[in-house]
Amino acid sequence: RDYINYGTCPPLKVGDIISLQNGQDTSVLQDLQAKLVEHGGQWDTFLPVVNTDTFNQSQPIAAFLPFRITEVRDTTSNKGVGGNVLGLAESASSEPGGQNCGLLAPPKAVN
Repeated sequence: RDYINYGTCPPLKVGDIISLQNGQDTSVLQDLQAKLVEHGGQWDTFLPVVNTDTFNQSQPIAAFLPFRITEVRDTTSNKGVGGNVLGLAESASSEPGGQNCGLLAPPKAVN
């Protein structure tokens, strides 16, 4: 919830270990739904990708996926987040707590 409400996400990079623990999701989804409304019904973010489909373990981040959140189901039996993967999306570098939740992007060489 703090990541959503206060931008307190620590900087993350490929290879960092993240916890995939099941937990209380209702309050987090409610806060995410409120943020989605604040952002006009869509919110672009970068999600960490792991190489597993199993919870209750820790895994290294394999990549980041640009994702546009367009739906949050916070009160049904089918809770979840919906949206679209954004092709060719790029993030600017961001300090911890920044707009892109601490995602670090390398500088680009331009001619």
